[in-house]
Amino acid sequence: MDRLHQIAILNPEWAVTISEFVTKYPEFKKYLYLAPISPVIRMHIPEIKTLFECLIWYVCQAGVKYDYAETQLYIILPLIKHTNWDIILQNLISLNTNTNIQAKKRKIYFDIANYMQSHNITHDTITIADLVDMSRRKIGVGESCVGFCKCRFSNDNDGVEFTDMYFVRAYKKIYGTDNKISIKATVDDWKANGFGRIGNMMMFQIHHYS
Repeated sequence: MDRLHQIAILNPEWAVTISEFVTKYPEFKKYLYLAPISPVIRMHIPEIKTLFECLIWYVCQAGVKYDYAETQLYIILPLIKHTNWDIILQNLISLNTNTNIQAKKRKIYFDIANYMQSHNITHDTITIADLVDMSRRKIGVGESCVGFCKCRFSNDNDGVEFTDMYFVRAYKKIYGTDNKISIKATVDDWKANGFGRIGNMMMFQIHHYS
């Protein structure tokens, strides 16, 4: 039984999406055997249960090795999972002397918390729209972060992690270039056609397993 047939049994709608994707973008046909079984991307860290925690995890893991990212996460989460924003901000200021946290990320954590406080957003009420606004305001959250969170905490089809190094490596393998303008144009085309999610997932499948 081929991969697409297996997926069709489990999730016919997702199988149709995959089939339409590889038809429109035939460069992916040879990788059809790697098509993701489900459109859902699950968080592999038990502590990550909310959109807010996903956002913080993205910042922790951006550009660093997994073990180091986990170390940062377990330092950061207790400091920000508080109901009093004054205490949270004071805790984050204290990170200025913590050498276990990357210096350039200390400001990002603080800016995220400050934005949430000033917009009366809590850990439980933060939305994808808030992340989009943070990205627009350049508050330590970029398009790829929004894409990462969309893939895991929404059903949207336009979440793409196109600045991730694994994504870029897979893109170069398929298209022979890692030019940022080229990547963005391809991603925008996927999104315009409703294929952001499957395109994104295929890139990571190709990087990890081909």
